[in-house]
Amino acid sequence: MPSTRTDVLPDALTTELSNLQADVRPVAEHDVRAVLETALGEPVEQAFDSFDFEPLAAASIGQTHRAVLLDGTHVVVKVQRPGIDEVVARDAGVLRLAANQLERRVEFAREIGFRAFSEELIAGLEQELDYLHEASVGMRLRENRAGDVGIAVPKVYSTLSTDRVLVMEEVVAHAIADPDALAASPVSRSELARRMLSSFLGQVLDDGLFHADSHPGNLLIDAAGTIWMLDFGSVGRLDPRSLDGLRGIALGVAANDVSVLARAARDLSGNQSADLRGLESDLSAQLGALDGSAGIDPRIIGEVLTVMQRHKLAPPPSVTLLARSLFTLEGTLKRIDSQFSLVTESQQIVTEEHRDAFGTPQQLLEREALRALPALRTLPEHAETLANQLRSGRLTVHTRHFAGDDHDAVDFWVDRLVIAGIAGFSVVASAVLLLAAGVTNDPEVRSALWVLGLPA
Repeated sequence: MPSTRTDVLPDALTTELSNLQADVRPVAEHDVRAVLETALGEPVEQAFDSFDFEPLAAASIGQTHRAVLLDGTHVVVKVQRPGIDEVVARDAGVLRLAANQLERRVEFAREIGFRAFSEELIAGLEQELDYLHEASVGMRLRENRAGDVGIAVPKVYSTLSTDRVLVMEEVVAHAIADPDALAASPVSRSELARRMLSSFLGQVLDDGLFHADSHPGNLLIDAAGTIWMLDFGSVGRLDPRSLDGLRGIALGVAANDVSVLARAARDLSGNQSADLRGLESDLSAQLGALDGSAGIDPRIIGEVLTVMQRHKLAPPPSVTLLARSLFTLEGTLKRIDSQFSLVTESQQIVTEEHRDAFGTPQQLLEREALRALPALRTLPEHAETLANQLRSGRLTVHTRHFAGDDHDAVDFWVDRLVIAGIAGFSVVASAVLLLAAGVTNDPEVRSALWVLGLPA
């Protein structure tokens, strides 16, 4: 959300953007009553002991009201705007038409899969219209993050919730961006920001399900300094491929190896024919010198996605959503504590709380080696086949860059280089297989591996 980025945008602009979020026309009482009674199947007075038709807050999709249940429990009721589903359906139709036209006429739109991206966006909007989905996600996040210090999710009353009405416990708290509330909190600003980041990283790394819209309007702080997360219409889910890609990015940073980052970008896109050398070159230019000792910088995800877009590689929508969520979260954290360092704190939190998710650089490299084992197992066989072809004269090396009088000498040296390369691959493959097979306790094997520079 640009309105959270007071660190990179002028105050006047972020203020106006915030006003756009706040200044939404509320729904009239008779329309709210109609939505409630249609959704609940009974008059408002029979479903609630009392209901305040003056909205607490209004947004583009719905608005919230205070109410009291029949048993005296104080709750907040989120009511969907009447007709908003028709508005979204109309906008979705326009977006689909535009996406189809773009893919037909613009090659770049076809290459990045603009139509598929549009469908993901539409699916996200339609998901936000389903309050039962939001209720389900809220209950799951409440369960997943129950152990987070100073972070809470309101209880959802699922028996009273429908696809257009969401009933939650009332939280007595103030907006996280309220300077007076932050000043009155018994928890320091830096600790509040750290707790928010810790919870978010836990959602990503432990659960694979994260709150994708952590702007100040969706966060409250109570008198005890507890931060309450609201509004789970926009969430991200990371599948195994996405998590592997993120681990690959972490490995590339930890090992100071841009080639690993390039492979991670290729794997994220699912396009195995991607130009790795071009990716490496552009990643080097985009990121500069990598320094794994500086810690895990979540913003590198966005940098990698920028390079992928330049190469017309489409990442999983969940990873794009994660990058956008990090941008929003960082702005919110800066609103809480202007001195907060996302990079430094991320490194400490991952090291202390989520080491198993990424592992040490050595563990990451071991994981990469294990992924290569299937291919390495076939290398000795292929090397033997190529060597037999060389010995029998059946292997021909074609070169086009050298065609002068010295081509015989060039052929001689190319043949030798091919033989040396095959031998080198065979040795490395055999060594890796020995390590994987667990036979390195043999003194002779260990000695041979040491000579090759491969410590067992």
